[in-house]
Amino acid sequence: MKYENCFLGIPIPVKFLKVYTDLQEEIKQIDSSLTLQDIDILEPHITIYYCSEQTEAVLTEVAKIAEESKNILRDLTLKVGGLDFFVKDDYSVLFLDVIYPKELTIFQEEVNNRCAKFYRDNEILKFHPHMTVGGINTNRSSEELEQILLKLKMEFAKVNLEFPITDLVMYGVDPADKTRTHKKLKTITF
Repeated sequence: MKYENCFLGIPIPVKFLKVYTDLQEEIKQIDSSLTLQDIDILEPHITIYYCSEQTEAVLTEVAKIAEESKNILRDLTLKVGGLDFFVKDDYSVLFLDVIYPKELTIFQEEVNNRCAKFYRDNEILKFHPHMTVGGINTNRSSEELEQILLKLKMEFAKVNLEFPITDLVMYGVDPADKTRTHKKLKTITF
């Protein structure tokens, strides 16, 4: 079986889900046209390695590599908060920034290098740990967009999460699933 939109991620601890959903409620008040990440379809997480479309066998291999490399992440803490973007002046994806130790980059590079035979686009994509919250339609006047972004920055600045890495999860979408729900295919616990 093949899965789509596969990736290895660090899930947000359950105790912080309310902070995440409260942020979504607050930003929806700022601009009702915002698209929000549906936590019933994809739990809040930090993407570590994107795999695209893969077979179960490949995903098992990627998970094995992550399991073998997980000690790099042992006892590390992440800090999440503040609004950030992938590219300067491209505000279409709204996400919480992640402040992370260098070991997270070392882990990502290790997995990326060992899994390059499965998916090569990660060599092009710059590693940017983040937690997607939603998206914004940028097709509006620059003044209007500037006002909305200012309000969004104030709301995102209220989020200040800190937590240890306790799990890595391999997520994927079954193409037959009409809801496009990301399933937890494998959990690696520390």
